[in-house]
Amino acid sequence: MLLVICPHCKNKIELVFENLFWTDDEKAFYKCRSCGREITDADRFNMLLNMDCEQLKELKFPVSILFNALYSPFVSFAEIVQEFKRDRTDNNKFESFAKYWLGKGLEEK
Repeated sequence: MLLVICPHCKNKIELVFENLFWTDDEKAFYKCRSCGREITDADRFNMLLNMDCEQLKELKFPVSILFNALYSPFVSFAEIVQEFKRDRTDNNKFESFAKYWLGKGLEEK
């Protein structure tokens, strides 16, 4: 789990898809799990810039880390939502979305 600091309440939070929200007019934003306030793409960029990388030192190397797209400064919240909406009705596409956009491993059937 990689934690970033909320710009509003200053608590450490994990960025998870369940806290990504969107409106009918395609506006997307993140809600802090701790304080419930809206976090914009600009806020997230600053959160990533100021992230405490000391937490990575606790990992035993070699290690492979899956980060979800919420940790990417190159992808907007709206782009993540667009991919989700496009892929959610097709199981094969949704499995790819879960793996590559959400960084989740797949359960064996």
